[in-house]
Amino acid sequence: MTDEEKHTEEKKQPKERTRKRPRRSYGTGSVFERKGRKGKPWVAQIILENGETSTTYYKTRKEAEDALNELLIEQRHGTLATGPKQTVEQYLEYWLEIHRETLKLSSYMVYRRHLDNHILPELGHYQLQNLKADQVQAFYAKKQKEGISAKTLRLFHAILGAAFKDAVRWRRLVYNVCDAVKLPRLICTFTI
Repeated sequence: MTDEEKHTEEKKQPKERTRKRPRRSYGTGSVFERKGRKGKPWVAQIILENGETSTTYYKTRKEAEDALNELLIEQRHGTLATGPKQTVEQYLEYWLEIHRETLKLSSYMVYRRHLDNHILPELGHYQLQNLKADQVQAFYAKKQKEGISAKTLRLFHAILGAAFKDAVRWRRLVYNVCDAVKLPRLICTFTI
């Protein structure tokens, strides 16, 4: 058989097809290493309810496996936040617009003023899912030092608490960070 005949024989034979693996189902995850990635080569990946994947990176395989187990537990208990990645500012703007029709105009204007003047400049840049209670507590302390009254701080807390309560209900947050924040005391003064 000549080289040309061998070449034509190879072309005639069908190539072996590799079987495509079925997609992993919801509630499963995997840990694997990305060889070319520097710093954090280990990947923990989980499939969310909406079919998308959540991917996080770690330095060691053990860290990735531990994180995957935590994610799977949270997912099974229904405490895994699966909302879109957004900042506190994006969420609060969205939240206020949704509730605009149910609020009195005067209430809407007060919420809008406090969001624009105080809350969004201080907390708006944080990722919603990464916001911690101590950051909100520090915001209250800073505003108190600036001379904002305890009554106004309680209004800030009511706005944030209601917004984050909805975020928990809509599964954008795991828990309401305002539940862990201590409010300043109201000081009553009596004049006789």
